[in-house]
Amino acid sequence: KTKEIVNTASIKWEEYLYYYNFDWKEIRTLPFKITRETELQSLQFRILNRYIACKDSLFKWGKSENNNCIACKKRETMEHMLYECNQAEKFWTSIAELWFSCYEVFFRLSLTDVIFGIIDFEQSESFKVLNYLILHGKKFIYDNHINNSIYTIQGFISYITECLQVEKYFLTVKGKSEIFDKRWSLIYQHVVNFE
Repeated sequence: KTKEIVNTASIKWEEYLYYYNFDWKEIRTLPFKITRETELQSLQFRILNRYIACKDSLFKWGKSENNNCIACKKRETMEHMLYECNQAEKFWTSIAELWFSCYEVFFRLSLTDVIFGIIDFEQSESFKVLNYLILHGKKFIYDNHINNSIYTIQGFISYITECLQVEKYFLTVKGKSEIFDKRWSLIYQHVVNFE
């Protein structure tokens, strides 16, 4: 006999975001559909399992003198760090504007979009790109957080340009440059011209 194992982090998410329609199978597999980068997949796994070193957690673990966000001085939970801080809100608005400038679809990113990604059952290329930007955006915020740095959209543009150049090189070497052109050409041209 097998017993269904209940993930306590999933229960906490469902209590906290009671209004959201959770599809845990899709949420957990989404990073693997979007990227082959294990660092991003691992980060998303830690976010889903609520195992991210934010100031509030570090303070509870006795590893930080306080639980204050360096940008706004409010209590820094994982949700605050990744989305609710004024700095993060501006960042995600800029990401949505970047995506809009390429695909001409207005999309305001919500807390659930940022934390879980956007479930798109049609598997459209544009939403794959948006989910890729969200994954990298979370990594960018977290990396800056670890280094006690303030981040900007300009810094992210430089960062994502390098990531896309690596993706282009990898696919070109594999003889699959048409895949890069199909999925990434719009956003790539935009970020290259942005710099």
